[in-house]
Amino acid sequence: MNEISDNPQATPRRHWRWWQWLGIVVVAIVIAFGVGVWLLLRSGTIHRYLLEQARQQASAALGGAVQIGNFDLHLSGLSPSIDVFNVVVPGAPLPQAQGHPLLRIPHIHVGVEITSVLERAWHVNDLEVDRPVVWFVQAADGKTNLPKLKSGSGSGPDVFDLGIRHAVVRQGEVYINSRPSQLEADLRQVRFDVHFDPGTRHYTGQFGYQDGQLQFQNLRPISHSLAMNFNAAPSGLAISSLVLTSGHSRLTAAATVAPYAHPVVRAQYQLALDAAQARTILRNPGLPTGTLAVVGTANYDSAAATPWEGLQAAGNFSSRALTVTVAGLGTPVEGLAGRFQLDHGNLEVTPISARVAGGALTANLRIRDVGHTAAAQLSAKLTGGHLEQVARYAGAKAATLGQAGVSGQIDTTAAVHWTGALDGLTADLNASLKAAIAARQPTQAAIPVTGSVQAQYQGGRLMLTAAHLDASQESVSAQGAITTTAAGSAAIQVQWQSGNLAETEAIADRVGAGLSGSVLPVLNLAGTAAFTGTVGGALSAPRISGHLALTNLRARGTEWRSVSADLAASPVQASVANAVLLPVGAGHVALSATAGLTSWSYKGSNPLTFSVQVTQLPMRQLAPLLDPVLGQPVPLAGSFNLHAEVHGSADNPLGQGSFQMAPARLTVGRAARAPPSPPPCRRCCPPGGSPPMEPTIPARAVIRCNCTPPRLNFPNCR
Repeated sequence: MNEISDNPQATPRRHWRWWQWLGIVVVAIVIAFGVGVWLLLRSGTIHRYLLEQARQQASAALGGAVQIGNFDLHLSGLSPSIDVFNVVVPGAPLPQAQGHPLLRIPHIHVGVEITSVLERAWHVNDLEVDRPVVWFVQAADGKTNLPKLKSGSGSGPDVFDLGIRHAVVRQGEVYINSRPSQLEADLRQVRFDVHFDPGTRHYTGQFGYQDGQLQFQNLRPISHSLAMNFNAAPSGLAISSLVLTSGHSRLTAAATVAPYAHPVVRAQYQLALDAAQARTILRNPGLPTGTLAVVGTANYDSAAATPWEGLQAAGNFSSRALTVTVAGLGTPVEGLAGRFQLDHGNLEVTPISARVAGGALTANLRIRDVGHTAAAQLSAKLTGGHLEQVARYAGAKAATLGQAGVSGQIDTTAAVHWTGALDGLTADLNASLKAAIAARQPTQAAIPVTGSVQAQYQGGRLMLTAAHLDASQESVSAQGAITTTAAGSAAIQVQWQSGNLAETEAIADRVGAGLSGSVLPVLNLAGTAAFTGTVGGALSAPRISGHLALTNLRARGTEWRSVSADLAASPVQASVANAVLLPVGAGHVALSATAGLTSWSYKGSNPLTFSVQVTQLPMRQLAPLLDPVLGQPVPLAGSFNLHAEVHGSADNPLGQGSFQMAPARLTVGRAARAPPSPPPCRRCCPPGGSPPMEPTIPARAVIRCNCTPPRLNFPNCR
């Protein structure tokens, strides 16, 4: 039988001492364990072993030989931390990578907090990545240097087991295809609020910032702000709301990413793009101005063979009004609308509709294999385009056309094919014109004009198959080729026919007055005409040449059976050769002339040559020319001969010639007012020369002249 203690307090005291000693022993064991672990980690052998194990596990997970330079372990109670140095992750082998790894990280810091030793509960309290450098390479066939991750090993904790409380990346660099992206970002008023629920293993948080500045290469800085709400679960990531705002542009989106091993991204978005802002940022004045709205969806499957095959997108775009710059002029595009779809690397944008140049534009665009061959096909049609607005695209002035009384509509169609960056571009172009040239007098009828153009473009060469411009009695046609290379050239055949030169004069009078701003002299033309010629040479200095033939010509009261001449013109010279004028009845006129030009303009100092030979020309042909000078009708009879040659320039002419009338007679009525100046012979002969010319010219008169500045000299005047 055990004895009962006489002291009732002895047992609790002994228990207390026992627990005290137990605590001391446990603490000593923990201290001894910690010291042992510390000593083991300080051991070079253990350190190298752990480093090698880390390399092997990382290499097995990433499918490449991962390099880890070194690590340091820091013990601080229940919050140990580790610093890892010089981590290098190789990429998938590609020749374009030029030996660069996918990722290089000089320093990684990981801080861990142990929440329960007995339950082995812990989380990552701090993750810091300093100066990471990424080299991303994509080959022409769409392959990248991203390694294929190995999944299903079951080793290693995931991010939801880690429960990361804080993460930061500092001074990162990104290189794309071995070129620095020159991406700079300055994010201010950053908000990052994330909560981890250990029960559901979900991260729920918000991320955003205000007054962000993003600059890429030589583009203008992009001021913007971002707000995002997300929920990350072990099964996937859900972005419930993402709002990106920059000026008047705004992107709102929602997306899901799941699973993490082979992510599939599904997104819905709405974009309101201020095109003028994009024009400023991209430094591209050719971009339009206005607002473009895009609503669509996008899906991406990372398991696809190439990124383009894994990308799918569809949506609609629209704009109430855009202003597109064409030929330096702002052109409004109203009511733009269309739908796009990208599926397995094939893009379709159809149908596209808009109001352009006062007409209705419809178009369809299809691109096969966007990421590789990019074989594109574009078809477009413009119906009812206003002539004056379409002419602006070609550099003409719409106001000038209006002043010239030209108005009408144009219908055009185009079918364009190309591959890649416009390689092998070919195009079939067709256009038709319905226009009218208004008469200058309200009582006159407008002159209808129709036209058509058929052309093909291939390999830098525009083939003008057929081009016609027809009025009621006028016709102009052209065909040939234009080379659009740097040293462009042209070889075009041109034909013009007029069944009534009176209509030609009416068109020239109305259009010429609008183009030149001055009224052209009235010639009272009649007859028919034809011109056949070519336009050739360099586009910067084209040459025009051809043959002109007129039949039954009447001009200023003169009548001619035929007129023919060879014409030529270039920026530096214009000429008339082999010109022959046959009047009604007897007579013959032959002439030639050459004038030097300065950029298509004649100046008084430019060289000039002129030669004319008149044989037995009836004097009555001169009557319409003399009547305005003498102020009354002048009856003429007989014929005359004339030979003259002039050279030099308009400012300094030199020449000689002769004039003969036989028989001829000029009679001025008694009641007629005397001419405002004496006849040429009396005016020009020197003092003491032959007597003044009488009002009645003898039956035979011969004048030989030498023309030398500053006055005319007639050595033989009788």
